[in-house]
Amino acid sequence: MPAPLTLEWSYTPADFFGAPAEYAVGSYTVHIENGRVVATFVTDQSDSVFSGVHNELEARFLGAQTIRNRPFHLSTLPLLRPQFRQLIASTVVLGVQFERFAVILDR
Repeated sequence: MPAPLTLEWSYTPADFFGAPAEYAVGSYTVHIENGRVVATFVTDQSDSVFSGVHNELEARFLGAQTIRNRPFHLSTLPLLRPQFRQLIASTVVLGVQFERFAVILDR
């Protein structure tokens, strides 16, 4: 059985939701906690599906923003296939967030 396909995002502020959240949509689950979002698919998906997942996630952030009255930043959609590890470094300088990505092939 192949490893599950995983998508990851980062967001600021890390306490935007105040508590961990998890939900399921179709063939994937999403876990949100401490500035990190992980969507895990039980089966492989075509790349065309991922923009819809990102849009649905962004809609949840926008909905929460109306209640919390706080700005947020959700990273763009990086893809993490099972055979790769992704290292993310994030730095905030004068209110601007910079993100660096490195993908390393696991052997």
